Amino acid sequence: MQLHQYKQVKNHLIKIKESMKDWLIWTLTETWGFITGAVMAALSFFLPVKDIVNLMVLFFFIDVLVGYWANRKTKGETFMPTKFWKVTAPRMLISLVLIISAFMWDYVYYNGEFATHEILGGFISGVLLVSIAQNAYKITDWSLFVTIAGVIESQFVNIKKRKKDKN
Repeated sequence: MQLHQYKQVKNHLIKIKESMKDWLIWTLTETWGFITGAVMAALSFFLPVKDIVNLMVLFFFIDVLVGYWANRKTKGETFMPTKFWKVTAPRMLISLVLIISAFMWDYVYYNGEFATHEILGGFISGVLLVSIAQNAYKITDWSLFVTIAGVIESQFVNIKKRKKDKN
């Protein structure tokens, strides 16, 4: 092979290498853009339940803290991460899946009278509030927390009664 032909082949291979590099960069950039766009579209679909989910996660966090405090005071237990992962984390995950599923259900089967995901979120948050109040009573022996738990529980009865009266 002559020197001139060798330089042409070398230049051609360099151009192929550069074009493959450009193609790879473009593909990765566009793929990342597509994935980011798809994730953002999914997140924006669930944006209406953000407040319910955030409040519920906050209540779970407060319930863990107050429950730990109550167990430490009454039973002398230390914090056990295994208890969190065996009890609280599955409850929180299932609650979040239920809320998101109920939101999708409400979106598909629109009912103008009530939103199932809001009722479900309110119920789960109410149960967490009752648990927080009960544990707060164990910590302080203050009967106000028993009253608060009773008021929250009575709200569930009132909601159930109103629903029966409507039907």
